Amino acid sequence: MSVTFSFDGRKVPASEGQSVAGALLAGGHDVLTRSPKYRRPRGVYCAHGHCPNCLLRVDGVPHVRSCMVAAADGMRVQTEGATRRRFDPYRALNLVGKLFPVGFQYRWFKRQNLAWRLWEGRLRSLAADTEVPAPFEVPPARRLSADLLVVGAGPAGLAAAASAARAGLKVVLVGRRARLGGSASAVLGDQGSTVGADELEFVRASADVTVLAPATVVAGFDDRYVVDAGDAAVEVTAPASVLATGAYQRAVAFPGNDRPGVLLATALHRLALEDRALAGAAAVLVTDDDSAYHCADDLARAGVTVRAIVDTRPRGTRRPDAELPPSTEVLTGSRVVRIRGRRRVTAAVVDTGGAWRSIGCTVIGMSGGWQRADELRYVATSTGDDVVHGSRAARIDPGQQGGGPMPVLHGVGAVVGTMDRAAALAEGRAAGEWAAGEWAAGEWAARA
Repeated sequence: MSVTFSFDGRKVPASEGQSVAGALLAGGHDVLTRSPKYRRPRGVYCAHGHCPNCLLRVDGVPHVRSCMVAAADGMRVQTEGATRRRFDPYRALNLVGKLFPVGFQYRWFKRQNLAWRLWEGRLRSLAADTEVPAPFEVPPARRLSADLLVVGAGPAGLAAAASAARAGLKVVLVGRRARLGGSASAVLGDQGSTVGADELEFVRASADVTVLAPATVVAGFDDRYVVDAGDAAVEVTAPASVLATGAYQRAVAFPGNDRPGVLLATALHRLALEDRALAGAAAVLVTDDDSAYHCADDLARAGVTVRAIVDTRPRGTRRPDAELPPSTEVLTGSRVVRIRGRRRVTAAVVDTGGAWRSIGCTVIGMSGGWQRADELRYVATSTGDDVVHGSRAARIDPGQQGGGPMPVLHGVGAVVGTMDRAAALAEGRAAGEWAAGEWAAGEWAARA
């Protein structure tokens, strides 16, 4: 089934379930936003709602992460602020910005009294870069109580929720996307699509699991968590929680890595496999870890031609056991030094260690390692303790602070560095079983 929405007045087709950002990329709309300082063009970058590059106005609502919203028939999508203007004099800042010291928009002008008075209003306008919507009524918050809160609906989170619910606990599962199951597993070396299928089916069918998705846990206070569920806030009270928030993929530093058409490898993976937006594309992957090799295999199956993997690690580095297409060239000990293409990417110029080569492509994927998405544990515990794991699931138990109960956190999966899907599932199951055992032993009776 196909749908049609408008983008700045032009009709854009999309398939059912395809994200707005994916449909726009498939339709050749590369530039979605511009950077607020130098007005450089920006396109889809992370495709997981972590960056501001795809913020659009959707049906009158500003700053919507278009990679997280499914296209719908009749939807009205618009670019915002400077991106909409045909003529924007501030784009000249990109040409003369090198003449100013770093941070000139604030620190430099703040020191110049007259210049600051002249610039202040302009700077505030530039920072907003969108129209504020009319006032609207905020619905009252919903309240839920549970024995266990699971944050993250990837393989580890699903396993934790399923094992706890099977043991009789009431579980609230919060996922950032409507689609449960996560997306990093295939990039990181999936052991098969059936791994974790039982947990997913059980969670969907169980009356003991309340699923909030798409939703984001934005704060934690003692044993209460505030969840942004999109149309309303939800306050969840739970004496313990499992942190299965995964990890962020990092970029690789090279000139032009912020251009439209240069994305994270996980973004390419999602756009190709889920949104089916890159069929026929030619890709170059730039990496300093192993995950790009698994990604290349999946991209090839989705109809993307992977021309080369540019591995910045020294020659002789052991490669992972991934099946690469015969047409994919592996360049170890190499680096990207330039991006060709004015309006869109046409080639990557690679320094192979003494010689420069131009490799034609339409997209470039970056895989610079992983950063644990463990911000919530700082909010929930107010401690600097690390989320680490041992033979079972990881545990933070800050105990009593200020006389009030504090949540017990288990970290499982990529948030504690476990990138293998089968191992993440095992950690999730162990965390759910631990929660059930603690509850059965009466450890949380006073908190519940």
